[in-house]
Amino acid sequence: MPSVNSNETTESTHGFKVFKYAEQQPITLEDQEDFAAINISFEPQKDNPPKYLGLSSDWTSYYIGATWLTDNRALVVTPKQIGYDESQETDFIAMFLAALKFAPSSEYFSSFYDIDFDKAQIQTESLNEQLTPLLIVHYLWCLKKVLSRGLKKDYVIREENLKSKVRGRIMMQKNLQKNIFTQRLDRVFCRFQEHTVDTPENRLLKRALLFSTKYLQQLTASDHHASLMKIISQINHASLSFSQVSDEIEVYEVKAIKNNKLFKEYGEAIRLAKMILQRFDYSMTKSKSDLKSVPPFWIDMSRLYEVYVYSKLHAAYGDTVRFQVKGECNSVVDFIKIDEQLIMDTKYKNYKKQSSNDLLNDIRQLSGYARDEKILKKLGLCDEETIVPCVIIYPELESTSIENETFESRKPILELVQGHEISGFRKFYRLCVKLPRK
Repeated sequence: MPSVNSNETTESTHGFKVFKYAEQQPITLEDQEDFAAINISFEPQKDNPPKYLGLSSDWTSYYIGATWLTDNRALVVTPKQIGYDESQETDFIAMFLAALKFAPSSEYFSSFYDIDFDKAQIQTESLNEQLTPLLIVHYLWCLKKVLSRGLKKDYVIREENLKSKVRGRIMMQKNLQKNIFTQRLDRVFCRFQEHTVDTPENRLLKRALLFSTKYLQQLTASDHHASLMKIISQINHASLSFSQVSDEIEVYEVKAIKNNKLFKEYGEAIRLAKMILQRFDYSMTKSKSDLKSVPPFWIDMSRLYEVYVYSKLHAAYGDTVRFQVKGECNSVVDFIKIDEQLIMDTKYKNYKKQSSNDLLNDIRQLSGYARDEKILKKLGLCDEETIVPCVIIYPELESTSIENETFESRKPILELVQGHEISGFRKFYRLCVKLPRK
């Protein structure tokens, strides 16, 4: 998505107003007056979901998405472009894939985005490239876990006009109408139970898979890149497992499907499949270009970046890197690296553009982690004299710097950060893990 340098506020003919901003963007004085007029509260929020997408009186937050401020006022926050080459768009699909491709992040992933289909949709085309692929990628990951164990069978009630045999119970009235009165005496209309994979749950999963296929085919027609091709390859592979499952399912059947105790592993996949069908209003004819509104939703971009970085660290260094390590007083540090006895934390901001106060606050935060006894014990440190190395990971450093070597080299982190010390602070370093680009 192109960078948004200024806000764009639109008002419909029906009196609905949509305030449009990029994340971490200052609020205009005019909009501050509008917010004051509708009594928006800007008290610090720790809600989940975040109230008003974490909006403050002066700035938008790290959350992107869409939310209602009042019954006729909405806020839409789009992704910012971190980096100096604003002609390149961030590849969100690559971030989602990287974050979901290993087990430690799959559960954590659900905790930092949500969609509310119970509220009215908000008119905007700005966020479809984030919301719909996010749903599809998350759904395919859960479906992959389901299919790794095989589709579950269940007993399903069937009614069928059988030839030369009887199964279950003969439906006398239907048999008279369809066979006796029409002189089709070789057939019997029966109701019976069948143990099959063609269950309502599996039909729902297949239906959502077809919706996903249709959307991605439209997307790839205008946007070719490797991430999309990976998803389509996953869909084609998953479709083979549904060869004996029908895709015919009514809206009332979808809404009636609950999380059954017999299908515990299906729970998350069913929830996401329902969301995908709701996203397209249960209509297979609705196309990507028809999606001109979004349900209220939010994505915490700073957490998505955390998990994206973790996927890179985990791929290179395995279990020597620990994620979301708890310390004293409910504090949590993003990463520790056991073998190098160092602490790392991501900051979803441009290093060069942040203020000296912001940098100082980040240093103070990591300094606290480096003195936290719970965290130090997990690093195997008991010596009170040891100064723990701390690394702050940014998506972009200064434009003139050479980007640090990638983790794929598997060189020690402390070797990668040499020459990238934070001036004036002992054993503090910065490291660049860039956002993926299309």
